[in-house]
Amino acid sequence: MEYNREKFSFSKAEKLKSQKSIAELYHKGNRVSYGHILAIYLSQKDCSTIQVLTAAAKRLQKKAVDRNYSKRLIREAYRLNSHTLKLMAKNQSIGLTIAFHLIKKEYIEFQAIEKDVRKIIAIIISKVYES
Repeated sequence: MEYNREKFSFSKAEKLKSQKSIAELYHKGNRVSYGHILAIYLSQKDCSTIQVLTAAAKRLQKKAVDRNYSKRLIREAYRLNSHTLKLMAKNQSIGLTIAFHLIKKEYIEFQAIEKDVRKIIAIIISKVYES
């Protein structure tokens, strides 16, 4: 069995860091919520890059350790399930910027977060195909 490293990667180029892009995402982006996660996404034509931001609110999780752990779980769930999103973006030449926010206060296990991220990715793909 051949293992494709590119399929499950989360490269530095995929991390959304630009303040200008983040402001545009929050201002113009579409919102999708499922389970414990809220996703804000914005699609661009003629570009096939995907950039992702993860966030956990301080008012929901007081300790930085808990916020960092939650963000790490979201990033890992995205990394494992993003191959369909990357394939769609490449084939359709559509660029996406996505922000994942944790919106529940209680402790959440990885399986629940992965299920929510997988569903949100499916919703984003279906909505981008519609437009």
